[in-house]
Amino acid sequence: MTVENKKTGSYLLRYSAQLPVLTERGQARLRQARVHISATGRIGSSLAIHLAGAGVGYVSANDPQNVELENLGAWAFARPPDLGKEKVMVLSKYFQGRTDFSFEPLVEPAESKRVDPYIERAQLVISCANTVEGRVAAERKAIRNRKPVMQVAAWDGRKKLGGLIALRLPQNSWSACFGCLLNDNQRFPRGEGLLATVTSTLAAMAANMAVQFLTGVQADFLTAHNLFLIDLHTYAIEALAVERRSGCSVCGSD
Repeated sequence: MTVENKKTGSYLLRYSAQLPVLTERGQARLRQARVHISATGRIGSSLAIHLAGAGVGYVSANDPQNVELENLGAWAFARPPDLGKEKVMVLSKYFQGRTDFSFEPLVEPAESKRVDPYIERAQLVISCANTVEGRVAAERKAIRNRKPVMQVAAWDGRKKLGGLIALRLPQNSWSACFGCLLNDNQRFPRGEGLLATVTSTLAAMAANMAVQFLTGVQADFLTAHNLFLIDLHTYAIEALAVERRSGCSVCGSD
């Protein structure tokens, strides 16, 4: 057995429980996949961990923010010495030494031009930003580069437990983008109520959708729907096919 075959065999052995579902071909696609995550807060960091656990080979992530005290409660991998450090760098340290997985951090907001090459190289862009500006910037750049883009957001838990996942595929010309779903003057309020169990659940669901999309395994449902409303009070999921909004400033010129 060659060195390369030994490496491949070792990789497949680590993910052997998934092979009956994904097949070796699907798992190989994950190994070669490139995903970019915009913002690594509660949802973004959990999402990166789930993708690495599924066998995705490469994840890049941008985030300009530093670790705050409330992050220590939500992140099992963060420690008090991490306070004040850049979020993406703390997450990068967590991944150090992991076999068959590369994590590339970038301390920049989605609006930065330095993020553009990462989106250009990605097979899937996932935005978890806590600002409308960050989400729209990631969405607009993904659309410009004809990249599939996913938005994952939690609702204010004081009003409703759960959140939404929006997925726009370039081949679906009918599909609304995240900008189509927003009011023109919409803002995300800060200080909202967020349960760690809710944000980690949303991250796991988004990671599962990403695996389906990247492997093509049981992905038909994702190509026919683009908005998933997740109610974690009643444990119901509503899948919708929302059409583009005329005159949308984000996807209108696509």
